[in-house]
Amino acid sequence: EAGIYNICIQAKDVVGNTSEKWNQTIYIDTVAPVISNVVSSTENEWSKEEIQITFDVTDEYPGEVASVWSKWSQEGSMIPPVKEADCKDCQRVTKTEDGKYVIKVEDIEDKDGYVHIWAYDQAGNVSEVTNKQIRIDVTAPTGNFMIPEKKLSNENVNMVIEASDPIQN
Repeated sequence: EAGIYNICIQAKDVVGNTSEKWNQTIYIDTVAPVISNVVSSTENEWSKEEIQITFDVTDEYPGEVASVWSKWSQEGSMIPPVKEADCKDCQRVTKTEDGKYVIKVEDIEDKDGYVHIWAYDQAGNVSEVTNKQIRIDVTAPTGNFMIPEKKLSNENVNMVIEASDPIQN
């Protein structure tokens, strides 16, 4: 059962000799870490600049969370790897001096997808995945503009305007 157990062992032989006592505290941890207070600098809006995501990670048992990871994908959700070593294309996230975790999306290119965040504790429990939408558009729209050759008219003039944007926002 999950909990904190203080174990004390002492051996005694048949004639009454006793060993010194061995004391050990054992933590049985079956509770996953929790990711909370997740805030994006854009909160699902389109941006043309770096995006920063900040969040907290807590664990019920003492000690630091073992590791925090993130991964970019176009899928809205994902299942984290059971073991840290099995993660492909993942980035480890480190804690800042003020105790927060920060992910910076600095590779400014057109993106519309999600950053997935999860954590492992010292016992190997894995948190639920938190998904944060990231939308970056740095490509300007392009277009064509056509007007009739006649510059003076006493009627309505038909113009053709075509525009396109690789990111439809």
